[in-house]
Amino acid sequence: MVSWQQGKNNLFEYMDWIHSCRVIISNDSLGLHMAFAFGKEVVGLFGPTDPKEIYFYNAGHVVFSLQECSLRPCLATRCGNGLKCMEKIDLNQVEEIVLSIFRSSTKAQNNSRGADYQERPLLPIVKEGIPTAYGLL
Repeated sequence: MVSWQQGKNNLFEYMDWIHSCRVIISNDSLGLHMAFAFGKEVVGLFGPTDPKEIYFYNAGHVVFSLQECSLRPCLATRCGNGLKCMEKIDLNQVEEIVLSIFRSSTKAQNNSRGADYQERPLLPIVKEGIPTAYGLL
């Protein structure tokens, strides 16, 4: 199940929400750093900030913006050049990383369940041409 950010008005609710997730996809923010503190798998989205300034604890994956900009890293919330670097994140790359995380965790779980366990598909079956959502919780 995909869950959008919870607990925007209460730090403890926010922490509970992050702790409940298997994977966090986030820009360089408090959520990203809290996810590392909770030992979660993290997909970090980077545009105006520099991932070299973050320690990933062997649990993080970096996705850079494809936007070319000589000012980067600028740390700006609004671009002085009028660019929107966070909109140039490759969503296919994010999806590939998340699926690889789920595949590796599913494989590890299957190995611990014994020889009789039958693996189910990672993604739900598409019905009538409408894809169903897959989750991070």
